[in-house]
Amino acid sequence: ACDPGFSGVLCEAEAACEGGTRGPSGECCAGGAFDASGACCAAGAMDGQGMCCPSGQVDACGVCDGAAKVVDVEGTCCAGVLDNGGKCCPAGVFDECGACNGDGSTCNLLVSTQVDLDALQVDSVCNPAFVTAFFPELSASINVSESRLALAPGQCAAAR
Repeated sequence: ACDPGFSGVLCEAEAACEGGTRGPSGECCAGGAFDASGACCAAGAMDGQGMCCPSGQVDACGVCDGAAKVVDVEGTCCAGVLDNGGKCCPAGVFDECGACNGDGSTCNLLVSTQVDLDALQVDSVCNPAFVTAFFPELSASINVSESRLALAPGQCAAAR
């Protein structure tokens, strides 16, 4: 009798292993590959440890039948979605700034606008009357809390 993978009168001919690979002992793994333990993996999908994943479903972190869709910037396996900083957000709930489970306090918004001071009947954006009249309107129009608005640094030291 010939060793596995060989045939012929003198066992000189390699037996067909169509669409597969031969293992170290000559055995044929049809349609697949050998995993780290040397076992035939007909599914052909290996997990991150080089072991066979029979279902063929390996997640983003190399886990057979795992739930991870992506790996975040910290190297964490993530079954949810990423926030705007590239970190995993398992709940998938974002504030207006794109921060996972945020409260909006991390938002930075720079608004540049031109104002007709004559129409507002004020002589300067540093005039407290301007701030009192303009900030509530700006706040409502851009849907940002008035407490988060400020004039450019150094514009008016005592305007607010």
